[in-house]
Amino acid sequence: VYKKFCPDQAVPEGYRDRDFNVDLVPKFMMANGEIVRFLTHTGVTRYLEFKQINGSYVYKNGSIYRVPASEVEAISSSLLGLMEKRRVQKFFEFIQNWQEIDPSTHEGLDFDKNTMSEVYDKFELEADAREFIGHAMVLHLDDSYLAQPARETVDKIILYVGSVARYGKSPYIYPLYGLGELPQSFARLSAIYGGTYMLDKPVDEIIYENGVATGVRSGEGVAKAKSIICDPSYAQDKVRKIGSTVRAICFLDHPIDNTGDANSAQIVIPQKQVGRKHDIYVASVSTTHNVCPKDMYLAIVSTIVETDDPEQEIAPGLKLLGKIRNKFVTVSPLEEPLEEGSESGVFVSRSYDATSHFETVCDDVKSLVNMDDDELQAIRARRLAELQGQQGAPSGTPRTAAPSGSGSGNKEDEQQKSDQEEMRRTMLVQILDNEARERLARINMVKADKARAVEDLLIRMAQSGQLRSKVSEKQLIDLLGQLNQQDSGASQTKIVYNRRRFDDDSDDDYDL
Repeated sequence: VYKKFCPDQAVPEGYRDRDFNVDLVPKFMMANGEIVRFLTHTGVTRYLEFKQINGSYVYKNGSIYRVPASEVEAISSSLLGLMEKRRVQKFFEFIQNWQEIDPSTHEGLDFDKNTMSEVYDKFELEADAREFIGHAMVLHLDDSYLAQPARETVDKIILYVGSVARYGKSPYIYPLYGLGELPQSFARLSAIYGGTYMLDKPVDEIIYENGVATGVRSGEGVAKAKSIICDPSYAQDKVRKIGSTVRAICFLDHPIDNTGDANSAQIVIPQKQVGRKHDIYVASVSTTHNVCPKDMYLAIVSTIVETDDPEQEIAPGLKLLGKIRNKFVTVSPLEEPLEEGSESGVFVSRSYDATSHFETVCDDVKSLVNMDDDELQAIRARRLAELQGQQGAPSGTPRTAAPSGSGSGNKEDEQQKSDQEEMRRTMLVQILDNEARERLARINMVKADKARAVEDLLIRMAQSGQLRSKVSEKQLIDLLGQLNQQDSGASQTKIVYNRRRFDDDSDDDYDL
């Protein structure tokens, strides 16, 4: 850190390099978030060990408060007034009780049609409650989400609550020895499968032939590649600057005040609390995560730059830290790719933003999955499907780019449909146990449309976090019974099938 930011300044005596593992862009992981799913799916977690972040806090009127994640915590939280506590409690109860297939739990709301603002209005939530839910729990970057359909925000609330429930205290985890362990662990995993990696090897340029990347040059050597994935610093001609991020790396000799002497914490300072357009983030870790000596704490304050005085913009976050032993401030460009990359073969990621979590990074990773290589595309599609099936798949199938150099449009469409169906099957393998899959297969032979509708519903339920484990045959039968009841209630034609409902195991009762 001293070499990078203060090359002319002497390092304090008594400390060794190996005592520090300082991330220049620290980000926490949501325990049930996509980054953890990605890591678990690849198997790289065999080389990693994580520790929980002790607390998740939100800033209000000059003080910080623990973020409530349940109706019980909402009632006891000093963040909210007495009347607002009750309204937030009802809101959390509503989210917890929501069942996709049971309209009686919907309170007249449709998450795909009603905006999040309308959902808040339904429960008469005031500005403070909307602020901590939208920014400290859901981690939205601004308030534009209020005018969007509520589905995404509700799913993220469920993600937050589920992540807290997994370990308690907070939803966040962080690898021992810092994020530098991630590339190191992937390098070890890659070596097992014959991968090659080079340490401390500069990239001098990307080599092109007829506008298409063919490799990278390092010194006198050239590494050939069909596709290249890189961050903006390696392809400045393919990105545009959209802003800047300011970060302050701070060494403390004490925990942050009002956190109960927590050895680690995340604090979100909502934009409106300090008259800004962007939130300010504070991430704190310590020797518990093996990133600094025992008598020190490490805190990073960050935000999107809005003025000509970036350091002053993070002053509210720095003030929360108390006395700072050492501070290193850096301003980095925030860049995004000009093109998707399929034509040039160079796929450029976005710069790391100011957030102290990985959720926005995962969105960027998913955008890079759709690479224009038919073999890689098929592999990624299968892996993504397995991942989504294990942890909760989205309602639809991911968009996949058509392979380059392929034949007619019909052939491309057929291949894409085939890939999507394969992904769907893989998802259902992860959602249903063997007996349930056999039952659904029998239904498909009798009533394909009915089976398809059930599959869609199961995928949706997995996405919303309602499926905690594989669905058994008994659970599938219960689900079919509920669907049949709904269908019979909505239809003008009376169909009597309840007489033997769960007392008889006849397949015919659930093949309608």
